[in-house]
Amino acid sequence: MNNGNDEVYLYFADTSGTSHAGLFKASRFLGIRPGNSGATTTEIKFLAQTHDNNAVDTVTLTHAASTATNGIHTAIVRAVTDALCASSTGNRKMITVVDDQLGILMRNCPPCTTAITFDA
Repeated sequence: MNNGNDEVYLYFADTSGTSHAGLFKASRFLGIRPGNSGATTTEIKFLAQTHDNNAVDTVTLTHAASTATNGIHTAIVRAVTDALCASSTGNRKMITVVDDQLGILMRNCPPCTTAITFDA
């Protein structure tokens, strides 16, 4: 088990309405998929921060409609994959993927906003 020394953390901040923010361990990443809203959302799933392995924390990115020609889902998957790979982060242990308040998007991540749902 990783004691946190080599752990990479992904940071997401949402300023729409509820102003949630979340810092997620890369080692608790479960997957990424198009969201329930179809072409305009992408869901990123992590094992719950409560360490209840039956619960999931979900980060939902809302973006322009993804099509076969613009590849928004693919671009988001690549950006998140880059963040998950410690070798691509250099010495940084915390990677900001999306921060709505500060207008920060990780390199190669298409414009999107964040909604964080803690399902614990």
